[in-house]
Amino acid sequence: MSKVMGGSPLIQRALAFVLIALGCTVLAGWVARQAWILQPLPQMTAMVASAALCLLLAGIALVGAGDGDALRRNVVRLLGALLIAIPGAILIQDLFPAIPLVFEWARLHGWLDD
Repeated sequence: MSKVMGGSPLIQRALAFVLIALGCTVLAGWVARQAWILQPLPQMTAMVASAALCLLLAGIALVGAGDGDALRRNVVRLLGALLIAIPGAILIQDLFPAIPLVFEWARLHGWLDD
C-alpha cells in the first residue's frame, strides 16, 4: 500500500481497518438485530445500514488507494462512484417518496425503535 496524498501508510492502513471493522460490525448488528451494536446508548440514534455500507466501501477503497495497476485504480474509482451514488439515491428517495428505490430497506430497519 503506498502513501495517499503524502500520508503515512501505517495511518492509512489503520484508518482503513477502522472503517472496515465499523462498517462490518454495524451491518452485522442489523442482520443479527442487535440494538446494542447499533445504539451503544439508548438516547443515541442508530446508524442506518446504508451508512455502514458506505463506511465499508470507503475502507476498501482506502486499502486500494495509491499506486497500482489499472484494475486496482478502476476498482477504487468504482468504489468512489458508489460512495457518491448511494447517498445521492437516498437523498432522491427522501425528496421524492413516490420514486421506489432499493435503499429504503424498510424490512431491515423496521424492527428498531429509535
